[in-house]
Parts: sequence; C-alpha cells; structure tokens
Amino acid sequence: MSLRIGLLVIALLAPTSLALAGDWSEADSAHWKVTLDEAHDALLAARQQLSQAEYAYQDWRQRHRPRGAKKADLVSGIEEAKANLADAEERWPEVLEMARQAGAPPGFLRRYEFPASP
Repeated sequence: MSLRIGLLVIALLAPTSLALAGDWSEADSAHWKVTLDEAHDALLAARQQLSQAEYAYQDWRQRHRPRGAKKADLVSGIEEAKANLADAEERWPEVLEMARQAGAPPGFLRRYEFPASP
C-alpha cells in the first residue's frame, strides 16, 4: 500500500519538476552562479578567519603569558570568527535550497553540493 502511495507522489511531482527545469534560463544560471559563489566564498572566508584567529591566539600564548587587553582581543576575535562561521554554515544550505526551489537543474547544483577538494 505504501509503495503505491510513494509511486503516486512521484508521479504527481514529476511533471512539476520537469516544468520548472524547462523554465530555467541563462539569466537564472548567471544570477544563481554569482549568489552561490558569494555564499561559498563567505563560508570559506569564515573558516579561514577562525583558523587564523585560533592560530594567532595559540602562537601568542606560547610566547607570552596570556593576560590583559591583548588576551581579551584575541579571545574576542576567536568568538567573532566562530559566530561568523556558524552564520555562514547556516546560510549555505539555505542558499542551495533557494536555488533548488527556483528551479536550478541538478547538474547546475552538483558542483556546489560536492565541491572539488582544494
């Protein structure tokens, strides 16, 4: 019984997804490429910012006794970088889903869902 329901749902959704794929234009591709590239770059920049902030703190800690305003600045830099990374990681799947809902074909999104290794 559940197999029939599943097949019925697939049959009902298939024409809709095909219609959306046909509406995808070059302008849509250009717009979403820019949007996805910016969101991906923001995610990578946030990861790098956190890495650099943690390295700066560890390097300074090994050379000096952590205290005072310098320590507070380094710790607040780490907290800010963690917050930026959390925002970027939360935003990334949302942007992918927005592109998907706008009718982006699966082949277009593949390079963003499974990026090549650096």
